Amino acid sequence: MQRRNAGRGFALGAALPPRFHRIFQIFAAGDGGAGSATARTQPGQNGGTTLRKRESGVRLGWACLVLSLVSSTPAGAQTVLDKRMQALEPQTRLIQLCNLSGLETFAKDKRVAKVDRVRIDALAAPTVESNVAKGAGGAVRTGGRWYKFSYRCVFTNDRMRATHFSYVLDKEIPKTQWERFNLF
Repeated sequence: MQRRNAGRGFALGAALPPRFHRIFQIFAAGDGGAGSATARTQPGQNGGTTLRKRESGVRLGWACLVLSLVSSTPAGAQTVLDKRMQALEPQTRLIQLCNLSGLETFAKDKRVAKVDRVRIDALAAPTVESNVAKGAGGAVRTGGRWYKFSYRCVFTNDRMRATHFSYVLDKEIPKTQWERFNLF
């Protein structure tokens, strides 16, 4: 079954950037679809039942978020992101683009579970030549621990997008060094 956005004429997730596809997969896999208000019952105290509303509340919250993302056109959302990126200093923009691209790349790698932070400049500043940033001082947090990695990040000619990110994971960073490198 293909869900359609009311009045928009495109399948949910089909015309959106890849980062939104996972959000739509979550809703498609749910019991009652996106924003389902059905609550499951569980045995409660004294033999009665209590409604478990947390799940439906979470789904409703996600549905509102997705609706706000879908109601603004992807091109419009991209323009806002472009404006915010242009406002950053060039060096800061490159670091942020690589951090975001690195986070997406680590998330796709099944060997590294539950990555929640990526900092390419945690241990050492990157070197930038033309449209490529390289370094051996990146840090990634997974499972509550930080690991060092080296990387290569490629940008578009206007340096507004990262087109490629590759890495080599290194050893764990000892907890005694976390404060020194501002890792939390």
